[in-house]
Amino acid sequence: MLGVGNGFQILVEAGILPGAFLRNKGLKFRSGKAKLTVQNASTYFTSNYEQGQLLTIPFAHEYGNYYVDSDTAQLLKETNRIVFTYEDGNADGSVEEIAGVLNERGNVLGMMPLPERAVEEIIGGTDGLPLFQSILKNWSENNVSHA
Repeated sequence: MLGVGNGFQILVEAGILPGAFLRNKGLKFRSGKAKLTVQNASTYFTSNYEQGQLLTIPFAHEYGNYYVDSDTAQLLKETNRIVFTYEDGNADGSVEEIAGVLNERGNVLGMMPLPERAVEEIIGGTDGLPLFQSILKNWSENNVSHA
C-alpha cells in the first residue's frame, strides 16, 4: 500500500504508520519541489532506485511536518524503515528530516512528497517513476505465475 501526501496522513491517523502530522513550521501551505535522498533502496517501493540516490519530487501541503518521538525515530532508524529524507533544509520541520517511512512488515509506504507528479519529463521530471516501476516489478514477481 502506498500513501502519498494526504494519503500518508490517513495511514498515520489510522495507526498503520507511526507518528502524527503537524502544520508546517511556517504555518502556511507550501508547494514546490523537494530534494530527497533514498535511505533504503531495498524495499518493494524503492528497488529501482540506488541507495543514496538524490531525487527531486514535487510537494504541496500545509501539514507536512511529520512528527515522531525520539524513541520512535530511533526505532525507525534501527529497523531501516526510513525510506526517504529531505535534503533541502526541511522547511516543514519533519523529525529527522523524514519524508517517507515503512510499516513494520515493509508493505506499506507513506511519503509526503508526490511521486505521481514526477513521472514524465513534460510535467516536471521522472524521479518518481522508479517508485511505480519498483511496485509493479515486485508485485508481478510475487504474484504472477511463471509457467
